[in-house]
Amino acid sequence: MRLGRTKVALTAAALAATLVAALLLLLRGAGGPLPPPFTGPPEPVAKCAEPSLVYVYATDAQRKAADEITSTLKMMLQQRGVNIINLPVCAVPASSFERRFQVYPALLIRGNVTVPGDYVSSTFGEYKELYPLLSAIIAYYSGVQVSYGYSGEALLVAGTAPLTDLSQEPSNLREILSQVFLVNVTKVEKVSPGALPFKLEVLPAVLVKSDYNLSRGAPYIVSPGSGFYTVREDLHRSILQSIGVFAYELRRSPPQLLEEGVSMGSGSAPTLYILEDYHCPYCAKFYEANANLLLELVKQGKLRVVFVDLVVHPEVAPIHAFTWCLHNTTGNAYLYFNVSRSLYDLFSKGTSTSLDDAVKAALSLASPDVVNASKACMPRRQGTLQELSSSLRSLGFTGTPTFVFWNPATGKGLVVEGCLDLNVCIKEEDFTRVLEWLCSKG
Repeated sequence: MRLGRTKVALTAAALAATLVAALLLLLRGAGGPLPPPFTGPPEPVAKCAEPSLVYVYATDAQRKAADEITSTLKMMLQQRGVNIINLPVCAVPASSFERRFQVYPALLIRGNVTVPGDYVSSTFGEYKELYPLLSAIIAYYSGVQVSYGYSGEALLVAGTAPLTDLSQEPSNLREILSQVFLVNVTKVEKVSPGALPFKLEVLPAVLVKSDYNLSRGAPYIVSPGSGFYTVREDLHRSILQSIGVFAYELRRSPPQLLEEGVSMGSGSAPTLYILEDYHCPYCAKFYEANANLLLELVKQGKLRVVFVDLVVHPEVAPIHAFTWCLHNTTGNAYLYFNVSRSLYDLFSKGTSTSLDDAVKAALSLASPDVVNASKACMPRRQGTLQELSSSLRSLGFTGTPTFVFWNPATGKGLVVEGCLDLNVCIKEEDFTRVLEWLCSKG
């Protein structure tokens, strides 16, 4: 599979997307339990007025950016209904505090000022420390380099499945991981899953080992084991993509929602869920290259395929509704597959396919009564189709085609994200390797 070389070029974009997503988590609330705020005894600090917004800097560049960063924070808080526009700002060097902060610049609130609880990571004395993530992202988008008060070592935990290798390690990997985990990553080491004192359900994985509790820095950082930290699973894929990994293995059942698709083949075989959109050019390339192979594997009982509608282009919703209704009317998965194949064939040749194309393809394979019955069921399906696509996106499935392999007999699964290059996502040799791995023990 040729995913790595083209996609590693997207490292910066993937990192930016991760940071934005992380900030949105904070702005909207983390959506899960936050780590309890750290409280400790008052410490000698710089003499700032009470109340005030305290800006702690470690470099001259950070000092010069004090006005821009604190103004941005005030506007963000105002959007949450907290008006601190007139709160005085006290900019002080890091040496003014005996304690270290996770990132610099650090943002503190001194005095009786109410701020959203999901903005506060710790309290000490009369100070509330705002999440380091907040100041780090504001500084990042202000062009100011962040400094870190603590260090850690990153572990790239290898997967055992095909297609999950880190094909080309980004040259700025330490910098990427430092920005995500808000810690100075001093080195990066590749390890096997067996080297960890706990088991992970998703591999490859990115962990950071640190003596400092990194979960205080951002609501998306969690600890799978003492002294180890990773990111919450809803951001895990973005982290993997930012280091050039676009497939990952699962050691748990995939979401039951995927069974909402059209199933073709024996239920005793390993399953491949294909999340598709009829106007996805990479889906068309996949069908062109692998349609015959899929049929052969299904007929041999080596694979069950479930076709799942993930509507990315709104104009294809009626087509997806019709083909689903065609299967619902007949129970014939091969009819569904052949109509889909015809649509992808037209699309790959430059036709922006429509419902008329789907109806014409169906009429060449089924009776007019069947086609009319399928058209009559479309309004009901279109309502559930939108809900299905929305639910899939909420689970992190946002690109097409996405492939989810799963073998309940061995408890192994593999997810391959949507393509972003002109090569076919999965080739015949990849199927052979994946199926062998799915069926192997251990």
